[in-house]
Amino acid sequence: MKKEIRLMPSQLGMYADCMNDDTSTLYNSPFIGKIGGGIDIQRLADAIKAMIGAHPILGARLGVNDA
Repeated sequence: MKKEIRLMPSQLGMYADCMNDDTSTLYNSPFIGKIGGGIDIQRLADAIKAMIGAHPILGARLGVNDA
């Protein structure tokens, strides 16, 4: 089990906003893009892994804790 990290008040507000209207895309704006030719896919994958490693919050799962 990973360490529990409490949300900051601003994050809690965004979470509450999203839970209040699950059809809103205000804080969740997916996009699709194309990567042009000449991109080294392995270097890109390594860079994404390094970014996630440097920002553990990107791997966070939100949950409700009654405590």
